Amino acid sequence: MSGGTSTAPAPHRHRNLLWLDAAAGTTGGLVMALGATHWARRYRLPPRLVRAIAAANLTYAAGATSLAARSDRSRSAVRALAMANAAWGVVCLLLVFRRRRTASAAGLVHLVGEA
Repeated sequence: MSGGTSTAPAPHRHRNLLWLDAAAGTTGGLVMALGATHWARRYRLPPRLVRAIAAANLTYAAGATSLAARSDRSRSAVRALAMANAAWGVVCLLLVFRRRRTASAAGLVHLVGEA
């Protein structure tokens, strides 16, 4: 497999995974956004961080939705989304390390789950 950017269409099976990923990101982002104060208290995380997590989920969901809806999505676009997801995982693990003394166990588990 070459490492260059490809414009060949990604296989159809990606479409279902993208729709599932988009739905999960949207659901998680909305739950976090609408209940930010609750989750901030329960997770012992700053409300601003909880809202940032919600925004990241909703942004990712928008990207996944956009790709899922396209019939001409490229492998490179799907790879870019996967790389963004991996980068988010690294950010979440860094947050676990940074917040390990102040966040609740539930908050740390959530951050690990985001990763």
